Amino acid sequence: MEKRRAKNLSTKLGKNFKDKRTRDERDNERDLKAKPRNEMTEEEEYEADILQIDSLMYIPIDWGERDSPNKRRRGQVVKLRHRSKPKIREHFKGLIKLPESNTTEVVDDLDPLWVEDVFRPVFVELVKKCPHQWWPVVVGNARKGDSKAAPPNLITSIRVKYQQGDWNQCLFKATASALHYCGRSEAASRVSNAAPTVQYLSREKAILSLREKVMLHAPEIGGVIAFNQHRKRRKMNCLSLEELVQNKSIFPTMVIPRANDGSASHAVVVVDDIIFDATQSYAMKLCQESFEWICGKDGVGGIERAVRFKKPEKTEKRYVRTMRKNW
Repeated sequence: MEKRRAKNLSTKLGKNFKDKRTRDERDNERDLKAKPRNEMTEEEEYEADILQIDSLMYIPIDWGERDSPNKRRRGQVVKLRHRSKPKIREHFKGLIKLPESNTTEVVDDLDPLWVEDVFRPVFVELVKKCPHQWWPVVVGNARKGDSKAAPPNLITSIRVKYQQGDWNQCLFKATASALHYCGRSEAASRVSNAAPTVQYLSREKAILSLREKVMLHAPEIGGVIAFNQHRKRRKMNCLSLEELVQNKSIFPTMVIPRANDGSASHAVVVVDDIIFDATQSYAMKLCQESFEWICGKDGVGGIERAVRFKKPEKTEKRYVRTMRKNW
């Protein structure tokens, strides 16, 4: 019933939020993404930046001192030229991360109609409920526009037990597949079943929910080590792509790679010498080339976030297994 309800909701959303662009407009957007940065005009650079938004902020309408604009008594007609204008009109802001310079840029004044057309309506409504706050975009790229199958030289014989299909559920499905590979079948099933409940949440909330589910169903590795996450009064644990590839671990490690174009909208899970990508049927080899393919035509720029499930949490169970060589 939950799957049927989600399917009906998706169908209704598709009818209410149709893609109103023409074929030429869609082709122009695709060409713009593939165009080198040094060949773009100023307007094209602005459009390209919008396509790589990392976080959204909602700015509600502000009427200034008037709480209720255009007040009138019963029967009184307010002429159009006498109607008050808002001090700040409703709009969105976008945050873009640039891996080359390790800096951020803000794109101001995003049209709400454009935001509703690009992002899922449920996510947009969540952003609106908490104005003036940055909301990281949803993690879970279903790879609808890219090539879906990885090259044969990058795949292994290990099957991905739980796949996301056309849903943005990579965070939970990849973790569930890794848990199944590690021999935690029951915990894997429960984590996979929880995927639909978080597919519209922002990145931070989705990761927090994932940690809670693993702690509940696999407490022997419920405690985590977080990498590349800023902490108050604590030193940040850093993890580079080279360290991840060279220093293999028996503990499942959730990784959100950041592409060279600034995007970070997909999550995979690394364990032993393989990568579980929920968009694939088989696990991929843990190597630089696999991450280059995962991040698309612009290649991988580094690791945005990583969480390693390693420590026992409130349990006497112990996580014991031998590292396997799969390729």
